[in-house]
Amino acid sequence: MTSPGSSGASSPVHLAAPISPSSPYSIGLKDRLESETHALNFVKANLDLLVSLVLDTSLTADDAIITAPQFDLLGVLFCGGASHVQQYPRLSAAYPKWQQPHQLASKVLKWLRTRLALNDVLYPPLPIEFEHAVRTAQDNVDGLRRLIDEFDTPVKKVLEQAIQAKFKEWLVVSGNMRQVLDLVQLEKARQHAV
Repeated sequence: MTSPGSSGASSPVHLAAPISPSSPYSIGLKDRLESETHALNFVKANLDLLVSLVLDTSLTADDAIITAPQFDLLGVLFCGGASHVQQYPRLSAAYPKWQQPHQLASKVLKWLRTRLALNDVLYPPLPIEFEHAVRTAQDNVDGLRRLIDEFDTPVKKVLEQAIQAKFKEWLVVSGNMRQVLDLVQLEKARQHAV
């Protein structure tokens, strides 16, 4: 390949392969983190309102009392942090000072504000080794794509056919017959279109 406008005698110019987008997995992790952060920020910003939904509305926040069952109703929205809630089936059990049947809502809210966190028990973070393995695999795929981009069109076509044949073999061996049948239908549709 020569550069545009040259006489053809210049040295070949290698264009960089386009950078592939992030993997669907890393995009999903980013989206999940963003949505969880937004949810936590919403709960933090509206904590007084959320707690007031389960309280007696005739009382002010300073003298309102809350019971353990009322507090447990809020457990679907948030937790007191994985280290506090992890071993407890109810949110109220995480509050260490819950000795009386009724507690001042202001004290419980004060405690909760310092410990409000996403519940990682339901959605544990993935190990760092897994993320490293996914990144390494993505780097390998990107390297192969750049290498394939340097091939001329006939070689790319032969390589594509070989990869598709091996992929079909793998699908059959792995028992993914539905996907094999889908590929057969796609090939038939392509042949009729040509």
